[in-house]
Amino acid sequence: MSLTKASYSMIDGAPVNVLDFGAVGDGSHDDTQAIKDAIAFCQTTLSSLYFPTGIYKITSTITLAGPGNLGIAFIGDGFGQGSQQQGSVRPATTLRWTGGASPMFTVAGTFYRFVGMAIENFGSATDFLNCTGAMHMVLENLSFEVGLGATRFSNSVIKTQGNWLGYSKIIGCQVVSPAPRFIKIDGQGTGNGITTLQISECVFDTFTSAPMTVVGIKDESIDILTLNNNTFNQQNNAELTVVETNDTPIAQAILSLQILYNEFDIVSSDASHRAFRLTNCPNVCFVGNQIQGGGTPNRLADLVNSVVAKCEGNHVNALNGPIFNADATSRVYAGVNYLTPGNSDTVVNNTSVTSGMIEMPYGTSVIVKGGLGVGTGTTVYRVVVTNTTAFTLSIAAPGDSSNQSFMTRGQVFGVMVKNTSGGAITINIASNFKLVGGAFPVPATGNSRTVTFIWDGTNAIEIGRTTADVPN
Repeated sequence: MSLTKASYSMIDGAPVNVLDFGAVGDGSHDDTQAIKDAIAFCQTTLSSLYFPTGIYKITSTITLAGPGNLGIAFIGDGFGQGSQQQGSVRPATTLRWTGGASPMFTVAGTFYRFVGMAIENFGSATDFLNCTGAMHMVLENLSFEVGLGATRFSNSVIKTQGNWLGYSKIIGCQVVSPAPRFIKIDGQGTGNGITTLQISECVFDTFTSAPMTVVGIKDESIDILTLNNNTFNQQNNAELTVVETNDTPIAQAILSLQILYNEFDIVSSDASHRAFRLTNCPNVCFVGNQIQGGGTPNRLADLVNSVVAKCEGNHVNALNGPIFNADATSRVYAGVNYLTPGNSDTVVNNTSVTSGMIEMPYGTSVIVKGGLGVGTGTTVYRVVVTNTTAFTLSIAAPGDSSNQSFMTRGQVFGVMVKNTSGGAITINIASNFKLVGGAFPVPATGNSRTVTFIWDGTNAIEIGRTTADVPN
């Protein structure tokens, strides 16, 4: 039984039924004007707008602004499994675009919410939401899929111009390549900054010939972007890029990128595909993620002028290369990670002079912390000595859980001492470093020396060293 204006919908703050304003929801009747009329009424009563089971045809852009720019909630009958497209079965409530090359909604207000419905493009829509002044948005339990007559949005699902979309959340949505970009952020050269944006408990899939970027950022910065408890399936050789900041990135494109407890399935047959392409991201936290390889991409992420400040508690299986490919301006700081033995998994590459080198703090001692690579992966712990007076450097034992240090049997790592001090250096090294070539070599001022070890589970056994000083 539908709500009626006489008995229920006219009560201030109560849900309003869109059928009471002339919407039909049969997929053929044009419901655009009825939806506009219902929105206008809801904004005067601060009510939510309820869409019963049905397919609501929209033929022209609906502008969401309203008195005081305060938004309303659009609530469908799809909750839980009911909001997801199951094979040939559609969700209970569907908003269907059949118009031309325009967005379905232009959002110039705050606190709008869409809950429990499917969004479909049966025309040539550019975007689902074009945000020109939107903040505090919530998209929850929505379905964005193609097929069964639906096609892709030509531009994005959510487009924001300037520094809008702050304090917004995307929660529990099913997304199957509905557009080239799920969220397109274009600062248009202003770079004023977006506050926080959160994506959680969603499933993102690609399919053949339909690559997608989940969050693409251009000429803009985000204070905090959180990806939490999502699944990212890179299927059928179609690239799924989760975060991309390489398009004209401004300084500190993402101040804090939190990648927490997600699953990444990397099964593409194209080695060049990446889940992350990050430039100017100074604080990346990568914790508790599951990475399942099986395809040919040779790393999960490319880093340019970026810092992974925390990488721990991740499980990696059959990835065809390191998690992070770091350029000479990037750093990765890692703790305990589980990388399946027998695969070529590593946390960070070591392919250039400074890539993958971990700058170590020092005082009277340096603790070598592991968990950064296995098998053929090599991480170099670089200790830069800058004291102008005599200095004693003590390198503590690896594999010490009290120091949050952990290494995998067979892990290869190097310890480099870089002397820039001009003062005398004495190097003391822990007893479980087994030096085959004699004492740890002390470099002269302006030079470096490196000794490479392999961890056998108890001791770090020397397997090589530089035979002469290397100029810094």
